[in-house]
Amino acid sequence: MDSMQEKILVTGGGGFIGHHLVRFLKSKGYWVRGVDLKYPEYSAKDEADEFLLLDLRDFDNCLKATEGIDKVYTLAADMGGIGFITMVKADVVRNNLLINVNMAEACRQNRVKRLFFSSSACAYAKYKQEDANIPPLKESDAYPADPEDGYGWEKLMSERMYTNFSEDHGLEVRIARYHNVFGPEGTYDGGREKAPAALARKVAVAPDGGEIEVWGDGNQTRSFLYVDDCVKGTYALMESDWKEPLNIGSDRLVTIDGLADMIIRISGKRLIKKHNLAAPQGVRGRNSDNTLCKQVLGWEPKVSLEEGLEKTYRWIEEQVAKKSPQYTNQKKDKVALITGIAGQDGSYLAELLLSKGYEVYGMIRWDSVFLTERIDHIYKDPHQEGVKMFLEHGDLLDSGNITGLVQRIKPDEIYHLGAMSHVRVSFDMPEYTANADGLGTLRIVEAIKNSGLPIKFYNASSSEQFGSTLPPQNENSMFHPRSPYACAKVFAHHTTQLAREAYGTFACNGILYNHESPRRGPTFVTRKITRAVARIKAGLDTKLYLGNLDAKRDWGFAPEYVEVMYLMLQQDTPDDYVVSTGESHSVREFLEGAFSYAGLGDWKNYVKIDPIYFRPADVEDLRGDARKAREKLGWSPKVAFEDLVKIMVDADLRKVGLQPPGEGDKILREKFPDRWWKVD
Repeated sequence: MDSMQEKILVTGGGGFIGHHLVRFLKSKGYWVRGVDLKYPEYSAKDEADEFLLLDLRDFDNCLKATEGIDKVYTLAADMGGIGFITMVKADVVRNNLLINVNMAEACRQNRVKRLFFSSSACAYAKYKQEDANIPPLKESDAYPADPEDGYGWEKLMSERMYTNFSEDHGLEVRIARYHNVFGPEGTYDGGREKAPAALARKVAVAPDGGEIEVWGDGNQTRSFLYVDDCVKGTYALMESDWKEPLNIGSDRLVTIDGLADMIIRISGKRLIKKHNLAAPQGVRGRNSDNTLCKQVLGWEPKVSLEEGLEKTYRWIEEQVAKKSPQYTNQKKDKVALITGIAGQDGSYLAELLLSKGYEVYGMIRWDSVFLTERIDHIYKDPHQEGVKMFLEHGDLLDSGNITGLVQRIKPDEIYHLGAMSHVRVSFDMPEYTANADGLGTLRIVEAIKNSGLPIKFYNASSSEQFGSTLPPQNENSMFHPRSPYACAKVFAHHTTQLAREAYGTFACNGILYNHESPRRGPTFVTRKITRAVARIKAGLDTKLYLGNLDAKRDWGFAPEYVEVMYLMLQQDTPDDYVVSTGESHSVREFLEGAFSYAGLGDWKNYVKIDPIYFRPADVEDLRGDARKAREKLGWSPKVAFEDLVKIMVDADLRKVGLQPPGEGDKILREKFPDRWWKVD
């Protein structure tokens, strides 16, 4: 072991937050010792470098635990949900005070550099928590003191004791007041579980159409913090210079009834809530003021309540099923809703998700003719057995329609690809473009928010948003849109970011640069060229009319780009990503490559310039920097510009009945031997 590596002790390392913290610290490269009365129930004890079974109510055990340790995270405590801590107040106070007094003295004697103490929101004055619509609790609201009886008084006393040790003996102390931490791999039964886990268990065991018990009238309020955020906030505080007690919590207030309703929706069951007014309820309302935490740590929760509950419920559902399989339904396939499923990207994405076992719903605009050519090879009559793709009529201009689809389908993921996507046409239809592309995205975001479901949302942003911003462009580059299409996309992009920041929606923007394929529409310049090449080669056409040949774009292969869409929604936290090849080439280069590959010679013999195809304001050069996607998603493109040209020309030659050179086909076989899409 590196002698410079810090040695960390986590007391309570076998408990809920403790074992998550051990795992996190190991990922940071620390040497970690875990200590508890029990080994971790839901993780391996060897996740820590050393795990000791010690009763920390004994001082000699505290000395042993802290020997050779640089920093201590003190999480060990006798604790549980409101039902437990109100039944055994004396035991809780005695046990926890013994642990903390002994640990403070042991740290002093063993010259520990720094100690973290996990206090609780139970330390706050009860008289400030009598209203369900409680203002968020500031750190100063702990005084004048009137904490919850038993457990709350012990926490406040331990805060003062550790502070006194810091003042008198120089032990550096950091104190966090945790606010209702929840998540998977924690206690969910036996009487010590807290509200999210208890409700998740009740829902998991309840039969569809049954009922669950909710303690109290359901109108009491709390804020709940997902365990991953808790661990990160804890670490940030430990490594900071802040010495006073600090809130580590969420500032999103929710009723207990609202919490139960969220879990019921996640389960997909139809359940009735029965309120037990005689059960312990604790304070009427409790919420965290995170102002100071944001100011001194730059920390705030990233995982939304819906996302955290989804992960927690699915884990508890799995545990319950292991014990009582008859109580739970079989695990459902993930459900995805795709807007624009009939387009290039939508068709590839549908095929990708079906290959991964998803149930896929695609939104299409009504027309007297089914415009579904790109998905005909995967479409099956819904009356057939085992069908997993369904088409739904919808319109981005109709908020009621969108809301109804979301509430009925209850998707796990929404991929928003639908748009008026032709840049040149957007100049002719600016109002429609703004309504469909800009406000259409807002309508979906609002439908997600109002559904209360933990839906993950992908929004198709565009490189056109950068406009005249000099290349290479990345996620932090300034937007300077140069078309109505780009303006609408900028609005949609910021709307998606706002949903993430204001409402905790798992919302991602994929800033995709030009991505092409044989499924690209024939009015887009790349496909216009390769289709014309094939038709000229077959003697069906003699001329090709184009506009600006000097425009340079970063061109990639569409199937690779939809894989990134999927990857974005599989991450633990939402974010925005540029997706590109990192190279730009002109329309002229595409022409030269396509005509040369098809054996037609000089493209100038066939191409005419028509001013109608010029944009009123054009973009000279778009070239992306996709380092973030490479580093965080592990993605990099396989198809180079020259490869793309050959792939598209081969496909279009085949469409007119000609035998292609086959180099494009060979590239596909070599680079995608197990490809998931089945047709060009």
